[in-house]
Amino acid sequence: MNKDKQTGGSYGPVNTAAFLTLVSTLGADPMITVNYGSGSPQEASNWVVFANLTHGGNVFYWTIGNECYGSWEYDTNSFHQDATTYATFTRNAARAMKAADPRVKVGVVGVWDETSYPQRLSATNPRTGITTNGWSAVLLSKLVSLGVTPDFYEIHNYPVPANRENDSALLQAAPTWGPIVTATRQMLHDYLGAAGDTLPILITENNAAPTIPGKQSTSLVDGLFLADSWARAMQAGADAFVWWDLHNGEDSNQNNSATLYGWRNYGSYGVLASGDLAPLNQRFPAFYASKILKSFARPGEAMVASASTAELLHSYACLASNGALRLLVINESASNSVTATLALAGYIPTNATAAVVRYGKSEDLANSDLTSTNFTGIATNFTASFPAYSLTALTINGLKPTTFGSWRATKFDSMSATNDAISGPTADPNHNGLPNLMEYALNLNPQGTNTASGWPVSSIQSNPADGLNYLTLTYTRAKTATDISCAVEVSGSLTNGGWTTNGVVQQYQLIDLGASRSITARDAVPMNSSVTRFIRLHVSQP
Repeated sequence: MNKDKQTGGSYGPVNTAAFLTLVSTLGADPMITVNYGSGSPQEASNWVVFANLTHGGNVFYWTIGNECYGSWEYDTNSFHQDATTYATFTRNAARAMKAADPRVKVGVVGVWDETSYPQRLSATNPRTGITTNGWSAVLLSKLVSLGVTPDFYEIHNYPVPANRENDSALLQAAPTWGPIVTATRQMLHDYLGAAGDTLPILITENNAAPTIPGKQSTSLVDGLFLADSWARAMQAGADAFVWWDLHNGEDSNQNNSATLYGWRNYGSYGVLASGDLAPLNQRFPAFYASKILKSFARPGEAMVASASTAELLHSYACLASNGALRLLVINESASNSVTATLALAGYIPTNATAAVVRYGKSEDLANSDLTSTNFTGIATNFTASFPAYSLTALTINGLKPTTFGSWRATKFDSMSATNDAISGPTADPNHNGLPNLMEYALNLNPQGTNTASGWPVSSIQSNPADGLNYLTLTYTRAKTATDISCAVEVSGSLTNGGWTTNGVVQQYQLIDLGASRSITARDAVPMNSSVTRFIRLHVSQP
């Protein structure tokens, strides 16, 4: 399994068993590409047995060949780089592989358009009626005729021309993932129907130039591109992202132009040095870009909407599984720090301090690790500065706003949650005198025991400014309840309907309790023996 069938040589010390050991040590998800060009379905099945049954490798994702549409790939079939032959091989190999281990997923390689890599046969798009002879069109059409739906569709992307690298062009390439993934998804739908709407799209190779990489590949710019490319791909709906690659050897004979940023006058696809022109496993900026992404998003978490009005400042947001909001900010200006105001719409910070991880010019020049620090000043709207050519990840602790409807759904069973007599805003299911809307505002349990814990408390307090006593009301309000209004009202009588907010100091005292606030409101009329005053909390929905 570690032999180059084209040359008869070896691929080096990492065979399948060593690869599985490395994957297990890292806690990573392995993928294996089976040999299409000079292999057989039986060989592919044997590899599954060797990896999963003999070695217990739990390799679930298997790709049929690598870039099999390209003339650079070794192919001993009668028709070289032929999508029709490839589709038939895929059918036969997938059957044999899944017979060996039903758990495996078998995917195919392709591109995101229907015209690239012309074939000897043609195919007609079922939706558009247009006939083309590109690799992907012919492949998908043939798979359908064979009754085969692949388990995933794999694409690669190297956006800048070899030996003509340009830093600005590379950094402008990340947003193209949107149209690329959209075009891929449309093509899968056109040929595969409903199955194409959910077929995973795996990006299994991405870097700058497609071959002979120069100094850009080991520069900070490549790291910025990696982080931006990953984020854009995830936003676009890609289901996996793999950077090419771990080790690849250093080469000082390619494009080392002074117009490219960076101090390493050699190129390498690897995120780690191979030991040719840099110490073995020395970390390049792309490594640190990958590392900072771990401070931004983890498997199972969700990216949420984010936007930036600054052309060279890209921002992304992720809602963590523990409720924290993480921000990734990429400044792609080569020379200018950018000061920006960040607005956290739909999120309520509960701590003014955020954990910050950063990688930029200073870390790159020092060949050092990420810098970790704290940022103080987090609020719903706050201002921060981001250095030129930098990656910054912030972790903000807080809460997502709720609505009375969502609170109602979590506090009552499914039948009661739709019954206004039980869970409606004016209902009082635990008969404690507080309607549900009040319980929501005060973060109480509407079906809890009938106690006064957490209720508003009235008192008489002396005002140091004038030495007079005033009636006050203190209550604890949930920060997440942003769809209601709370107002303290006063009156001189319980019978004349004279409740008013006029003159009430609504936030006489305010204490931040994290997920809630303790608020004390004060009447404007001082208390004395001849004055009768009443105070209450009024909660309403707009």
